[in-house]
Amino acid sequence: MNESTERFGGEPDEAQLDQAEAMRQLQHELASAPPVEVVAQAVAHLATLAYVRLGVPPQENQRYQDLEAARVLIDALGGLLGAVEGRLGPGAEELYQALAALQMTYAGISGQAAGAPPPGQRPEPAQPEAQRPRPSGLWVPGQD
Repeated sequence: MNESTERFGGEPDEAQLDQAEAMRQLQHELASAPPVEVVAQAVAHLATLAYVRLGVPPQENQRYQDLEAARVLIDALGGLLGAVEGRLGPGAEELYQALAALQMTYAGISGQAAGAPPPGQRPEPAQPEAQRPRPSGLWVPGQD
């Protein structure tokens, strides 16, 4: 008996029995799954959520874009893979490639966001190279 059947004094209905069976099945699958598959599932969930927070693809997820949230998810994914590095065996390379692709996507999107003018403002015209100020006092080859 569970809390709802005790509270109402009845027998569990078919939906509750189905739910309980589904939970037992999920528990069995998780308990018998190889660790690399469990980690791969966690990576898939984190990566999917990170892409959503990056606003990718834009036609579906632009309204959810939050680069700071995406970065937290990407860092969590990297931390997860870092914690088990060298212990996942076959299939681990695909997980690291997924992380690298996500990091590259983040870099591209955050770079675009950093270089874009605020909404409603025109971008400043580019200065000729000779008039551009140097970012620091250091000499850089090709900049006299």
